[in-house]
Amino acid sequence: MRLSAALAALFVALPASAYERARVNDSGPLLFWATRGHSFQIDSRGTTDLSAASAFEAVRRSFATWAAVSCSNLTFAEIAPAQTDRSVGYVPGATNRNLVLWRAQSCASTVPAGDPCVTQGGCSNKYDCWDYGSTAIATTTTTSNTATGEILDADIELNDSGFTFTTVDGPPCAPGGPQVGCVAYDVQNTVTHEAGHTLGLAHSTDQTATMYALAPIGETSKRALHPDDLEGICAIYPKGGPTSVSPGVTPPGSAPSGGCGTSGAPSWEALLAAAALVALRKNHRASATATAAKTTAHAG
Repeated sequence: MRLSAALAALFVALPASAYERARVNDSGPLLFWATRGHSFQIDSRGTTDLSAASAFEAVRRSFATWAAVSCSNLTFAEIAPAQTDRSVGYVPGATNRNLVLWRAQSCASTVPAGDPCVTQGGCSNKYDCWDYGSTAIATTTTTSNTATGEILDADIELNDSGFTFTTVDGPPCAPGGPQVGCVAYDVQNTVTHEAGHTLGLAHSTDQTATMYALAPIGETSKRALHPDDLEGICAIYPKGGPTSVSPGVTPPGSAPSGGCGTSGAPSWEALLAAAALVALRKNHRASATATAAKTTAHAG
């Protein structure tokens, strides 16, 4: 399998519109899971902002929100939290798990100057660091078959090096003020958005949608799904109907067409596509020390 990488982070507000589906290389086949949902595993190191119980339960509620959609039939089996290898992406022939993890340090302050990963990619896995924009709260990396759009793996990373994560219900924290006993960057708000990316939804241009790309400090509205999100997910995975795929791709569960044929080795070319939830206003944590300019890793 040959892997290529592309980043698709939206950093500006767009006019209100409808939901969007993610595609291979932005214009290729639509992304989808052959199953109705997927498993997930939380890396047990969590975040120093919160207790494991509080943070992990918020993650579980995020996936449960998508599972509760009545016009679809998604399920999300949880693999028990554990200390994982914290490696994001898909490895052919290996045991791949859909991870949820926090990155506690930025690659800008961690990666030695001149390391090949700066230009070739892979710094985040090599140094366990956040390798995306400083205004991105979290990002989801999906690996899919480039010929069909079938998702093979989806991993969520949260930017613990640049944001304070909370699980309380309110009130919102004041920008630039103390972030104790108030909502800073809500775990459930964030992961519910990212879970939508794991399912093949791109950023919505509807500012009321959970899949809208921007999130201000104190926001919790993305904990719940909105009409645009429901329309999108039920169009992809309708209960009682076939999964929506690109023309020419056989929907999962469909019987193959009649006639004889030969079967060769499958061509597994995959794409890594990352989609980030971006803060309206960057809130630097008091412990943040990164001052070096960040270099974005490009696909090799």
